[in-house]
Amino acid sequence: MKFLFKAGLNRNLTAALFSLCLVDAILMFGAVIFRSIEATGMIVFGTNLMYQHQRALIFVRLVVWSMITSSTLLVIYISLQRCLVVMRPLRYANNLQERSSRTQRRSNPTDSFTSAFSTRIPLGVSAIDFLREIQFRKLLKPYLVPAFIILSSCLLNLPSFLEFGVSDCWDEDHQQPAQHIFYKADDNKLIGTTALINMLTQTVLPAIVISILTVMTEMKVQESLKERRRLFESQHRRQSIVLTEELKEKVSRTVAIFIAVKFLILRTMPVFFDIWELIFGIMPYQDILIIPFRISQFLIILNSATNTLAYFGRQRWLEKLLRLRMIRRQERQTLLHDANKLSEVEIP
Repeated sequence: MKFLFKAGLNRNLTAALFSLCLVDAILMFGAVIFRSIEATGMIVFGTNLMYQHQRALIFVRLVVWSMITSSTLLVIYISLQRCLVVMRPLRYANNLQERSSRTQRRSNPTDSFTSAFSTRIPLGVSAIDFLREIQFRKLLKPYLVPAFIILSSCLLNLPSFLEFGVSDCWDEDHQQPAQHIFYKADDNKLIGTTALINMLTQTVLPAIVISILTVMTEMKVQESLKERRRLFESQHRRQSIVLTEELKEKVSRTVAIFIAVKFLILRTMPVFFDIWELIFGIMPYQDILIIPFRISQFLIILNSATNTLAYFGRQRWLEKLLRLRMIRRQERQTLLHDANKLSEVEIP
């Protein structure tokens, strides 16, 4: 959170990153409830601690799958925002300049009241309350798209909620009534619909879109980096300034490539299972491929858990590492240049 406040990013990208942090936190918390409590109870206590709360686990499963879809779509939205910033830098530069000018006007109470009175104020509302309402709307506006993505993800995952049912049974270990979750394997239309939605929102289509956006962004960044280096060389800037600018570009490019590659690697197995389920159904691999399926689910959670690490956690460490490598490379180039000059002087 501290990084986002000081990063100086545009409002849409900041809102998307805040939403991604929230979604990933809910996803990891729900995964602990949905995946860990029953298994931990069986290993540690020798009993299922959720034997009377199976219906609640279905709702938690809906939340987990909705957050997985939300996290994937938010990564696509963040990649799209980054691509637009790179492709159309003047538009976002104008927005940043306009935002800074508004901040300066808000710092002056006279300007704030002047702008408030220049706008038509509804009857019965004071100028201060009206100004606060305008500022609140401006603060809330960037979060509308992430909120729409999260709400749409919940609606899209409703078929996965209907895949399971709960039946009453008798628990012989506790000698009490219990609940049992069963899979509605006879509804092939529902299974195919769920698999198709997962492919379009979590696995196949997101991987393609993120790959295309990342390639487009990196090609544009590389082109801009070359043009900037030529500009610096023509202006005879100091070498330290050139190294600083090159360092910023390399850090940004490395983090972006890491996010894209991490997503593609950790989401490859779910693509295989979604295609298998769409073609053959879920029953043929229910007993044979249960362990690889669990591993693929763990990789999905791991991908979401490392999103925050990729964006914020190790950026300073990566910057120091790249800075050291660039300084060593510059020192080697300087030594080679000096050695060549000495050899030219010694030759008669």
